[in-house]
Amino acid sequence: MLMHTSVNPVDKQAVRRHFGRRAREYDGYAEVQRAMADALLEHLAAVEEDTLAVRTVLDVGCGTGYLTRKLLDRYPRACCTAVDLAEEMLAVAQERLATSRVRWVCADIEQWVPEGPVDRVVSNATFQWLTEPARTLRTLADALTPDGHLAFATFGPRTFWELDQAFAAAGDVGTPRRGPVFFAAGDWAAMVRDAGLDVRLIREAQWQKRYPTVRAFLDTVKRTGANHAPEGLPRASRRILLGMLEAYERLFGGPDGVPATYHVVWIVARRAP
Repeated sequence: MLMHTSVNPVDKQAVRRHFGRRAREYDGYAEVQRAMADALLEHLAAVEEDTLAVRTVLDVGCGTGYLTRKLLDRYPRACCTAVDLAEEMLAVAQERLATSRVRWVCADIEQWVPEGPVDRVVSNATFQWLTEPARTLRTLADALTPDGHLAFATFGPRTFWELDQAFAAAGDVGTPRRGPVFFAAGDWAAMVRDAGLDVRLIREAQWQKRYPTVRAFLDTVKRTGANHAPEGLPRASRRILLGMLEAYERLFGGPDGVPATYHVVWIVARRAP
């Protein structure tokens, strides 16, 4: 049985707005997300055999198309369906990838069902926005062809732990986390197995980036569209926000700025032949 109810109280309309507003500047700040995508393809390559046999690919949360382009290169005989919640993100991706090999779909992956079987379902830095990840994983697993693969990268629970501690030090206690729920690797693996897939690979890493100030760190997050608060959670007061900024600098700051941890989880799974 899963440790979590597997429900993530995400305000999807807020997510759509935030990413849509930042579509044109996203790539200038998405260094971590690009590194996640590159590593995801390396992990996928470690378990798959014949890339030429792959004919259909689904890119979940394609954003501005960075991973989509790499999937087209990796699977030269495949056509790709690229799905994203934000129409503005898709517009940027379409401008950069003017090819008939991609079908662009603006949709919430939790409300959209693939039209036919797919050989690969790949997703980068998106699954943390799923409101019902266990149910959505079952839908995606059902869409896979026999011997098809699901591969994704998402954020783990140690992501931005410094920010959580700073909010707590500022007195922001007794409220849900001010961001999406970041499930642990073991919980993701359990959900994938419950969806009927064999987990072939699990990897984790904690990357620490440094920023000149806390405000610079938060601005980077905002400019990737990832400034999110759970549905129904009231905004932090000015007192709490100023207290958080002071506590972050006091607890973690140094001559070279402040750190922020990105905890990344990669999973590759396969549907039995």
